[in-house]
Amino acid sequence: MTMTRQTSARAAGLHLVWMAAFASLIAVPHMARTQETVVTSASSFLPPGQGEDELAYWRRVYATNTRASFEEYLRHFPKGRFIDVARAALELQLDAAWATPVDGAQSAPRRQVSAPTLANGSFAVPQVASIGAVEHTTATATPHPLLAAPTSPNQTSLPPTNATPQAVDLPSRTATVPDPVPLDPARRGPVPAVFAPDGATMLLVAAGDFLMGSDQADVGAATAWCVQAGGDLRMCSEFFRREVPRRRVTLDNFYIDQDEVTNAQFEQFVRATQYQTAAERDGRGNLWQSLGGTWQWAMLEGANWRMPGGRGTHAQPAHPVVHVSWNDATAYCTWAGKRLPTEAEWEKAARGDDNRLFPWGNAWQDDRANGLMARQATLPVGSVPSRKSPYGLNDMAGNVAEWVNDWFASDYYQQGPPVTPRGPATGVWRVFRGGAWNDTVLHLRSGFRNGTTPVTATSTLGFRCAQSLP
Repeated sequence: MTMTRQTSARAAGLHLVWMAAFASLIAVPHMARTQETVVTSASSFLPPGQGEDELAYWRRVYATNTRASFEEYLRHFPKGRFIDVARAALELQLDAAWATPVDGAQSAPRRQVSAPTLANGSFAVPQVASIGAVEHTTATATPHPLLAAPTSPNQTSLPPTNATPQAVDLPSRTATVPDPVPLDPARRGPVPAVFAPDGATMLLVAAGDFLMGSDQADVGAATAWCVQAGGDLRMCSEFFRREVPRRRVTLDNFYIDQDEVTNAQFEQFVRATQYQTAAERDGRGNLWQSLGGTWQWAMLEGANWRMPGGRGTHAQPAHPVVHVSWNDATAYCTWAGKRLPTEAEWEKAARGDDNRLFPWGNAWQDDRANGLMARQATLPVGSVPSRKSPYGLNDMAGNVAEWVNDWFASDYYQQGPPVTPRGPATGVWRVFRGGAWNDTVLHLRSGFRNGTTPVTATSTLGFRCAQSLP
């Protein structure tokens, strides 16, 4: 019998800082309050005291946790650090859901959530088992799609198993972007497609600028969605703020693989170089798997790119290679005469120059990304053509998350150059993008950023290569 071990501090990609930061996601998103801290009316919440700075005041606002406190914060700090959190709280009208009974008072409906999963520096939004009688409504006439009500009862083609992460359906933005169409040949310049030495088709992403990152409305909506799914308000906000500010970035022409690197392609590389991956050397791999009826991360003896499910399993040639670290991916791309794409290149290739939420447009559609635990495994690359990005790339959302070249920094968008950004000069984590088959809608957005150590290798993380033009 294959032996399994629960992920420990030694397990690849589980950084203690992230574990501490997102531990509060396990609990219902409220702070326990005593009778002394409960506010009963708007007039009873006091403005900032003499000498009380914004952070100290915010702590008092957040501890009180009422509509009146958030409104008071926005009135005194209209350009404050936590305005998107406060606005999200007001927009969701969460007072009733967060209320804690005092002195035997009748309890308001409470959320019942399953524990989130932490892995590779990311978290899975917990499943909401019950929201009781609370009805969450938005205060705007044209709500952001991440705040809109579901348009169908089921998000995924197949229902997730017990205690798996789950998301809500997302209708389109008010201004819907049409399905991608081929670019005007006059705009392409260089040859639109080339065939790389490893057999991959590479497509041109034409030089020019695009809007990279997310604006405050997108981050506020993502935060609100995260809270509505059971996450902690402060943690959700901090997690998505690394996508801001949205900024205009200019890139040169570059080629990028149409598909994620497959097991068959990686086999060519290994045969030619006798390369051994980190998971092979370590003798085990990190899998998202069902143990005792609950999906979770666990180390599995013998799991690597050849045996992605552990001993006795076999890699399928047309599926994306997994259990590869950033170092492994870099070694492959170098052998193939290519490189990993930069974070900016990856995002432009995914969302195009019209600022869409997903590679195919702004409306979430179940059949356009292998995510949300719908199939609970990878699919052959490019198996559903409707998933193409504006530049013709497949699987830029879901299937497997993808390594990119950059070091990760949560504040890089605030300081990165507007022309050909290549990430920080140094760091501890490397960036990965795109989300995987086990991820939620929030992780599958084209603007979502994540990172983990370059030695991390999991069953949900792969890559594709890029190439600069001469």
